[in-house]
This record gives sequence, C-alpha cells and structure tokens, in this order.
Amino acid sequence: MIPPPLLILRADATPSIGSGHVLRCLALAQAWEDDGGEAVFVGHFSGEALAQRLAKEGFDVHASPPHLLGFADIAPILKELASGRDTWITLDGYNFSLDYQEEAARIAPVLLIDDYVHQSVYHADALLNSSIGAENFGYDLRPGAIGLFGPKYAPIRREFRLAAQADAEVASQARRVLLSFGGSDPSGLTIRAVEALSLLPGDDWQFVVAIGPNHSDPEGLTSSLERFAPRFECRRLGVEMPQLMAWADIAVSAAGSTSWELACLGVASILVVTVPNQEIIFHGLLAAGAAEGLTYTGPSFEVEIRELVLSLASDSRRRMRLINRARTLCDGQGAVRVVRALRGRRP
Repeated sequence: MIPPPLLILRADATPSIGSGHVLRCLALAQAWEDDGGEAVFVGHFSGEALAQRLAKEGFDVHASPPHLLGFADIAPILKELASGRDTWITLDGYNFSLDYQEEAARIAPVLLIDDYVHQSVYHADALLNSSIGAENFGYDLRPGAIGLFGPKYAPIRREFRLAAQADAEVASQARRVLLSFGGSDPSGLTIRAVEALSLLPGDDWQFVVAIGPNHSDPEGLTSSLERFAPRFECRRLGVEMPQLMAWADIAVSAAGSTSWELACLGVASILVVTVPNQEIIFHGLLAAGAAEGLTYTGPSFEVEIRELVLSLASDSRRRMRLINRARTLCDGQGAVRVVRALRGRRP
C-alpha cells in the first residue's frame, strides 16, 4: 500500500518569538490532512500546552531542546520520515539560512514561510508570504519555484475557516471587546491596555483577555487582572478562539497572524505592532482600510488606545467598513490553496 503524502512542519514556539509560526503551520497541517495526507511537527515548544494541542489533534510531534535543532541534529529525523514517501518540508521561522534550506531540499521539496524579505536569496521550491503586496517584495527565488503571495494564501486554521461562514453582525453601540497580544506578549501590553480600558465611561462594557500558550507568566498576569473583575475576564487561548472573536464587537490585537483570523471572521480590529516583523501586516491592513491601529506603544499608549476604542465603539458604519474590507482580503481558505499548489493542483 502506498503511504499518504507527508507534510513535515519545522517550526518553534518560545516566549520570545511567540506561537504564531507553529499555529499557522497547524493550519497547513489541517488542510493537508483534509486533503488525504499526513502531517508531523518537528521543533521546540516551550511549555506543554502547544505540543499537547498538536497531539490532541492527532499530529505526531518530534519535540527537541533548541540546542538540538541544528540541521545536522534533525536531518536523521527528516530522512527517516521522508523515506519512500511523497513529502514536503515546511520551514517557518527566521533562523533557516540558505544552507539550511539547501540541505533540507536534498531530502524533499521545501516550502518556506516568510513575513519579510530577510534574506537576499532563497533556495526553496515554494515560498509563502501572505502580506498584502508580497508579490512586489522582490524575492529572489530559484527557477521553477512557486510563489504564493498575498492574503488569499494566509494560513487560517480549520476552526476559523468553518466559523467564517457565518455573516457578521454589527452592533449599533459596541460594548464587547477582545484583547489578544499574541502567544507570548513580549512587550507586556496586555496589562497596560487593561488599565487604560478600565477607565472607559459606563458600566456595561465586557472585556475578554486572551492569554497565549507561550506567555512567560500567565498565572501572574491572571492574578494582576483579578482587580479588574468582573468586567475583565481572562481566557487561555485555545480552540474556542473563533467563538471569542465572533462574540467580540471590537478586537484589540497584536498585528501578527491573528490579524488574518480576525479579518476572515469579520471582526472590527485595532492592531498594535508588538514586534518589528508585524509592521508589514500592520501597514498593509491599515492602508487597505481593513483595520485601525496604533504604531506607538510609548507613554501615550494608554490614552490613545482608550480614545480609539471609544470612538470606534460608537461608530457602527466605520466598523462595518473595516469588516467588509477585511473579509474581501481574507476568506479563510488560504491553507487550502497552499496545499492545492503543493500537490500540483490549481490553487
């Protein structure tokens, strides 16, 4: 019996880099599985929550300490997994050098996921960048490589794809706000945003604070937020995230891959750049009129985020425009299109 095609996903999740690389690889793994294939993860996952999530979905996980993730360390694993099978290797991260890509490509075709042109040359059989205008970023790809560019290819997980089928409802006066500053919140913006929004006038606001799986101190953050109860409720990020997004009238979010999930679900969003590699997504969505945001997280952050939430909450037409433009950009089928392209079918 011929084994099903295999997708090997090489990505890491740590408090410093967050969990976005692994979670968008999960979107590809789900779509690959839905297409009749098998997927396996190889990487370093801080804590147990993320690795458990992958295993719970039925994916094999080869977890290793970071000092054992050089190519020489994992090459035997990749070769054994790919032996005798139709295989693709996905590399998602910023530490995969040209040599790393070339070595991986000797084992199986390579899909490289990138957010900005951080290398002068790429040795990949396919390159994915879902940023707006990525086709004009000047990537130097080898002859015959597949370019998968733009939001139509944004890898959205299955649970978001299914939830995106529902039409968005826009409240005349927004009062339900979701706060999510990424898998790890390295800038510590969550508590600052909560303190700022706790001063909004009126007692009918409802806030949910989503804490990522790689947050450095989730218990400490939860404890710090207890003084803002009951208006502010803490939730650990998980499979219920699409329901939280659907519940929200407004989302205040880091401008990472969550931006595309909010877009396809039709949530009026205020984005914040928490790490430099989010700037391309941030500026692209703002320029397209698909989100609003703050570029500055200095001393005036609290005042600006409070004023922006207050003004957006009272303007339903403005929120509707954001939602319509966002959904036009991202329909949630990006992972499906990527898999079709890798499998040699029209994406």
